[in-house]
Amino acid sequence: MMDNVPGQVREYLSTDKPLDERPLDIDEIESEVAALNQRTDSGMPPHCLRLKVGCVVVLLINKSDREGLINGTRIVIEELGEDKITGRAINGTAVGGQVRFFIERTRNVYEDKAPGGLKYERLQFPIKSAFAMTILKGQGQTIRTVGIDLEREVFSHGQLYTAFSRASDGNNVRVYAPNRETDAHGRAKVLNIVATNMLQLQ
Repeated sequence: MMDNVPGQVREYLSTDKPLDERPLDIDEIESEVAALNQRTDSGMPPHCLRLKVGCVVVLLINKSDREGLINGTRIVIEELGEDKITGRAINGTAVGGQVRFFIERTRNVYEDKAPGGLKYERLQFPIKSAFAMTILKGQGQTIRTVGIDLEREVFSHGQLYTAFSRASDGNNVRVYAPNRETDAHGRAKVLNIVATNMLQLQ
């Protein structure tokens, strides 16, 4: 998708640091940092962030509740500076408020809660590319045009409804569902999981 956006790609590399209580020598630290560079754990921005003006990203932190700039806000990039990125929100309450805002590098910490688990810090812009998102991430959002990739079926109650109800107009929903059984009219059949026990009145 990035290749379809006109303009030049700009790369931003993070600074990663292990947060390890064990004493490490220089060689061990360099080796561990190189390994951290290869990771993109849940909720963390990538080590190598490739962006263009006009591309869509998602905010990974709660930047400003008052302005509606929260985790999950989708942003169109308008300017790419050395230390600041300028963007415009395209969903959520920020759309009707502050039109343009700055994104700066933040210290993002990942910690595996398992005993002896990994913990590290990544200094990077708290965003990642968001030409697509999971159904869960789209929950609560209203989007003008929606394409739903059902190459793999949904796997939990309410997912299909959530996906189809994101668009403000049902005519602006398109579904990709290859290799599916079709009905007499050539329409593909997709799985809709309904947990009936959740629908029963208490």
